[in-house]
Amino acid sequence: QKKTKLFYFFMIMFAIVNGFWSIGLLGIISSAIAGTPLAYGEGYNWQLFVGLATLSLLSNKYFRNYMIILTNDLSYEMGVSVIDKLRFATFQDYQELGKEKVYTALQDAAQISVVPKTFIESFQALVIVVCCFFYLFWISPISALLLLGFTTLIILFFIYRNKKIESDFNVVRDLHNSYFTYLNDLLLGFKEIKMGTKRNDNLFHKFIDKNRKKAKDLITKNQIKYVNNDLVGSYSFYAVIAIVLFVMPAFYNFDRVKMSTFMITMLYAMGPITALINLIPIYTNVKIAIERLKEFDVTLDALKTETLRSINPINNGKEDNRFENIRFEDVTYQYYDEAGRKSFLLGPINLEITKGELVFINGGNGSGKSTLINILTGLYAPTSGKIYYNGQEISQENYSWYRNQISAIFSDGYLFDENYDEFNLDLVNKDFKEYLEIMQLTKLIEFNKEKNKIEKKLSKGQSKRLAMIYLQLENREICVLDEWAAEQDPEFRKYFYEHLLKVLKNKGNTMVLITHDDKYFNCAERIIKLEYGKIISDNNVLVVS
Repeated sequence: QKKTKLFYFFMIMFAIVNGFWSIGLLGIISSAIAGTPLAYGEGYNWQLFVGLATLSLLSNKYFRNYMIILTNDLSYEMGVSVIDKLRFATFQDYQELGKEKVYTALQDAAQISVVPKTFIESFQALVIVVCCFFYLFWISPISALLLLGFTTLIILFFIYRNKKIESDFNVVRDLHNSYFTYLNDLLLGFKEIKMGTKRNDNLFHKFIDKNRKKAKDLITKNQIKYVNNDLVGSYSFYAVIAIVLFVMPAFYNFDRVKMSTFMITMLYAMGPITALINLIPIYTNVKIAIERLKEFDVTLDALKTETLRSINPINNGKEDNRFENIRFEDVTYQYYDEAGRKSFLLGPINLEITKGELVFINGGNGSGKSTLINILTGLYAPTSGKIYYNGQEISQENYSWYRNQISAIFSDGYLFDENYDEFNLDLVNKDFKEYLEIMQLTKLIEFNKEKNKIEKKLSKGQSKRLAMIYLQLENREICVLDEWAAEQDPEFRKYFYEHLLKVLKNKGNTMVLITHDDKYFNCAERIIKLEYGKIISDNNVLVVS
């Protein structure tokens, strides 16, 4: 509210100062050409000129600086607001939303950065045009009314044409959303793209190139329309000149002094009016960006949101929450297809995992393993049924806290470039040093002591080992691993199952693994098998030491 009041104050002051400058300048020029004294400040022509010019310069400087600060604040707030709201969304909602829409929304937020220049130029041009017509009405009201009517028709013509162009630009924005989807397929699925010539060609020719060509054609068509508009606007002023030179003297008592005054004023106004016309494309893009951001903001507001909590909101962190067990009671998760019809159903699942267990989960593709892990880790909320942690029901109120009790490495897990968890990644940290040795990474890691992070130049298997170190540094009691050993070489895979799992378990970890390595099923204490979304077996394994 304070910024808004300050903005209106600067805008009013800017309009007043530039109004005085425009009218004063026109009066001084007309007086000098006609050889007549000024109606005000006679004999001080050049002093008035310098004074008004200085005042106009200072007001422009302060108003432009303020607009730059205000608009960059707005661009920052809108861009950060998108990310801030997104991080509270549930994982299911994020998956449905799609990251390509997020990229487009952030581009829209960046588009707002052109507002200061656009607004300042538009407002300044508008002030000059209004002052010019005010001055003309003072000289000859009827003649000024004729010119105002003609100029208004020109502006209405541009507004009408711009409405049609705006709808095309909305189509271009939709094409950008699709383009980011195809681009993600290319960049994230590059290996798969290289493995199929038909797939490679179709992605490029039938999707990316087709999308970009359609966007290019629409943008080109609209830019040509803008050029045509610009030409019509520019040459319309020749009609204005003709009206001043030939029409007005024929119908009104229009002497040379009035004619020269009108001509000078219209020539002075021609630049600002042309500027207003040329700013229409920028105004259109900004308008569309703001409308799309508002729509996206409404979409984000409609998403289910969660409060990020590090302590249990029910017991305020007072109760001892050392892990004892997690229990699933008739838990189901229902998937729906694009038409809203029910498709895959997981469950009902009745399951209990207790402290210190080493559990393997296996099953065929599409059996529901990943869905079960997403529910276990709190990324998915069940469609029905209940989850209990140490006998306490997990609900919307404490889901964030529940996730903070579990460490996980997913099959498509992402290893961050920065040390967001602020781990002490230095060899003076005994835990970190120990885990490096256990994971056989001591000689492979490059440290950046200044930024307290590790430079990633590792294979996929080695990256998973580094992720395991980070997981252990989180010091959480429950560890969930989804196909963690899949990228490890045979020697380290054997070492992981036969030795490392015991080491991690002895450190107090409760281990839950999704794995297809049936060769090492004898290393588990318990094996759960899923098929078609249901647990078909849950057996304890006799471990021979």
